[in-house]
Parts: sequence; structure tokens; C-alpha cells
Amino acid sequence: RYTYLARPVRAAVRRALDETANAADWTLGYCPSCGLWPRMAWMDSESQRRILWCLGCNMTWGFRRFQCPFCMDADPRHHRFIEVDSNPSFRLDVCDICRRYLKTVTSTPCDAEMAYFETEHLDAAASDAGYIRDFIGFVAFDGKPSRALTEYIEKSST
Repeated sequence: RYTYLARPVRAAVRRALDETANAADWTLGYCPSCGLWPRMAWMDSESQRRILWCLGCNMTWGFRRFQCPFCMDADPRHHRFIEVDSNPSFRLDVCDICRRYLKTVTSTPCDAEMAYFETEHLDAAASDAGYIRDFIGFVAFDGKPSRALTEYIEKSST
């Protein structure tokens, strides 16, 4: 609910950044516009890249296909897909290192916002399996350099 109160402001910032920044050059897992973690993903059939979506400002950006956006782990042995129900259009991409997950649409194109709310049952399934979702209002980068952020960025460059 609170995310939606701030969304118009975040979306305005995103539009302003779209004019000055190129999200195509962004290589980190958090939103290049507002700093929130992604809430949905899908595969771009042309580029074969995973597209991440931010609920906070409606930004999308490309990301590596087999890498966790939350901890940047790229070892395929630590990543799995979990299909929760008989609907093959949705799955959970999970990381066994940081125990986080990302809801993923397997068919494109999609309305990410609608898919996000249609898949609340996936959140419950992920929680039951021991995976966590960060608080929706958590910002990966709050403007203050920290050791954790520095380590995250260093890990992303390797």
C-alpha cells in the first residue's frame, strides 16, 4: 500500500532519469531509478536476457540470465526454478545462497504489475519452502555508501 503512495513520485523520477541515463548499461540487481529490489522477471526472447521489473517505479532493465540479482551469485548450482502449480506461465527463481526468490513469467509479453498481483500464491509457496522476500519498501541503495553495497558492487564486477 505504501509503495503505491510513493509510486507517482518514483515514476516521475524514473521518467526524468530515462532522459539522462541509459538503463541498458545497468548491471546491478536493484532498480537503476529508485533503488528497490525487483519484484518480477521474464525472459526477453530476442536478447535472451532476463528482464527485471520494479514495483516501486515501473522500471524494467535487463539482467544476466543465470545470476541472482540480490546477492550476485552466478554459480548455476545455487539456482533453481520451482513450479508451484499446474500453470506453466509462472515460476519461482530461487537462490540457495541468499534464500531470496523472484517471481518469473515464462511467457512474454506480460503486464508485470498484473502478473505480480495474480501470483500472490507464489509468495506463500516460497515462504513455505524457506525463501524470503525483502520488505517491499526496502531500498538497496539509500544514497549512503556502505560496506555491504561496496562488496555487492565489487562482486558484480567479477
